[in-house]
Amino acid sequence: MDKFEKKSMRELKRMPVDELSAYYRALRKYNYEHNIPVKGLKRRKVTKKVLRLIIKYGLNRLSHRKVKVINDESTKTENPRIYAYTHFCRYDIETMAEVIKESAYFLWGDPGKLYVQPAGKIVKELGAVFVDTDDKMDRHIGEKTAIEILKRKGNIIITPEGAWLMSPYKIVGQ
Repeated sequence: MDKFEKKSMRELKRMPVDELSAYYRALRKYNYEHNIPVKGLKRRKVTKKVLRLIIKYGLNRLSHRKVKVINDESTKTENPRIYAYTHFCRYDIETMAEVIKESAYFLWGDPGKLYVQPAGKIVKELGAVFVDTDDKMDRHIGEKTAIEILKRKGNIIITPEGAWLMSPYKIVGQ
């Protein structure tokens, strides 16, 4: 693909989900084939601090939820990190954005309409690598994009199981 024709936000908002997913899949493929690097790693380190405060003091109060970190054994390091967690509630993305103090890119499967929704704008601003999990090439591009972020000292947040944990939690070691 030699040239990619970008669409306006108005055009994107009117697209059905399957066309929207295909459009962004093609954009990711174009960026990958033309070695266009991930943008905004440095900027996100600054905006993450602001968004984290909005989530901590705004969304948490509106949703009447509290976050308690049990046994944080993280260590200071200059190396990039890969954070892995299990989906645990409707607010798990917000919770992870609050708990993880550094900037980190979410590896996000099958975003659908999230591309054009307000919540999608927040996720994109936090940092997201969107992946169509049903498309082999797109999974490959997602993996290579995550590796590029890590090589450039960025962090990744991933949900390896790709589904919500519906069983009750048991705190290990107590």
